[in-house]
Amino acid sequence: MARKSHDREKVEPRAVHPADVWAADAAAAVAVSMAAWLKGSVQLSRPISSLTRDELERLATGAINTWIVLASKRMADMPEDSREIRKLLM
Repeated sequence: MARKSHDREKVEPRAVHPADVWAADAAAAVAVSMAAWLKGSVQLSRPISSLTRDELERLATGAINTWIVLASKRMADMPEDSREIRKLLM
């Protein structure tokens, strides 16, 4: 008789790769920088759709700058694990 899916043995969770951890941490740091920019530059009660193009560009620039700083630090700290980041920054 065929085994049903709920009869399968549980699969062990895969090990988390350090690059995945760094990516999640970087995404969180970028989100924090975006929130800080929004809090300091525009009224938080405004809907995001009401932001002007200039405001959105400044928000994006801050987020990108935060990511570049984090990526540069990762390249300096872990050059062997930073090939993909290096390609993005070139």
